Amino acid sequence: MVLALALLAIIPQQAAPAPEPAREESKVCRRIQITGSRTGGARECRTAAEWAKLDADNAGKANREIRGLQGPN
Repeated sequence: MVLALALLAIIPQQAAPAPEPAREESKVCRRIQITGSRTGGARECRTAAEWAKLDADNAGKANREIRGLQGPN
């Protein structure tokens, strides 16, 4: 029994493989136009997922505004 424990202590234990570092999503930059500005706007960078969420939110807001302008049917 003692011999088995001694052998286990001597034999190098295999370490679990290190997890891969999380890859940062690449940024997508867009030029944002500012109405009434002579400076030409600004550049805004976000991940593709952030742009997709922002675009969906903006489309939903625009659709609600359009339905509100049309009045009840």
